[in-house]
Amino acid sequence: MRLGREIERLRQRVHKLSIEEDPPNLRMVIVKDEETPQELSAWDLRVKVERKK
Repeated sequence: MRLGREIERLRQRVHKLSIEEDPPNLRMVIVKDEETPQELSAWDLRVKVERKK
């Protein structure tokens, strides 16, 4: 029975240590020729749309 208690304590410690954060949101920002890009984070993708020549 002692081993069962130790296993349960270890499970509680692992559960307590596990990370429960939300993953970052990925975002795509579309920028036209005339627009100036806004501040982007590491999880943003900037797509520049150029005029067809």
